[in-house]
This record gives sequence, structure tokens and C-alpha cells, in this order.
Amino acid sequence: MAAKLSWQLIVTAMEITAASFRHDADETVNRLEDDTSSLVVNSARLAQMRMVMLAVGGFSMLEGILEQTRGWDAPFRELDQNLRAIGQAAIADEFMTYKLAINVLKHGYGDSYDRLLRRGSLPFCVKAQGQSYFDEGDVSEIPGLVLVDDQFVLSCAQVIEKAMIALRIPGLDI
Repeated sequence: MAAKLSWQLIVTAMEITAASFRHDADETVNRLEDDTSSLVVNSARLAQMRMVMLAVGGFSMLEGILEQTRGWDAPFRELDQNLRAIGQAAIADEFMTYKLAINVLKHGYGDSYDRLLRRGSLPFCVKAQGQSYFDEGDVSEIPGLVLVDDQFVLSCAQVIEKAMIALRIPGLDI
């Protein structure tokens, strides 16, 4: 087996870790049926928090790799420009949607939130201004404006993979 490129390691780590977190979350949900103690509720919330950290971390690592290997000062802006320059606007748009969601997870309301909502139909749930819960009564829900689950994390990994494959330069570890 050939050594994986850095971006491939990010994608693989996101996929494997999301599956592991999903398994843990499912076990915790099963425990909630019989035990609603603070310990179990906090375990459920922790499972959600881990998914958010995984998605944000994957994008942050990619940003660092692009800075280091490409010498880009504004990696995601330059990634967008390069994808568009090679005729991959659809991938650039999809990547931007997830990048905006990551920014919203990190910063909350603001420019990225407004831009994300203007994108129209989104492949994940975003809270409307003033909305308190995605699912009232879900004790595992954590504060945040984007609903992050294993499918969201897997979609983040997939869009990273699509963008990196489209921008592939032979011999460069991106």
C-alpha cells in the first residue's frame, strides 16, 4: 500500500472517526432509554461535540496543509479561484457551502451565516435567526447553528476529497 497524501489522511481520519463517533452516539442513545442521569445526558452531548470538532478540525488541517504545500496566504480563497480556473465551479460552490458552515460552527451569527443562508437549498440543517433548537427535547443537542452529525462530517470529507482530486498536481503532497 502506497503512503497516503496528507489530504487523504484527513479524509480517512474524518471517515473512520465519524463512524466511531456514530457508534458511540448510538450506544448512548440506547442508554438514554433506561437512564437519563446527567452522566448519560452529558455523554450524548459529548458525542455531538466530538462531531463538530471533527468537522472543524478537518477543515483547519486542510487549510494548514494548503498554506504549507502551496504557499497560499488565503488557502480557501485560492482553492476556490483555482477550482473555478480549471472549470470546476460546481466543486468550488460545494466546498464553499461547507466552508461557510464550518465558519458558522466556529463563529456563530455573522457574515458566513448570512452568506450560507443566501445559498438557498442546503444539504444540511441550519437554524433560523432566533431558533432555539433543531429538535426540542433532544437532550444531546449542543449550542450551534448548524446541525452536525456523521453524515455532515462525511460530506465534509467528500468535498475535501473532490476539491483535492480536482486540483491534483503530480508529485505534490497536497
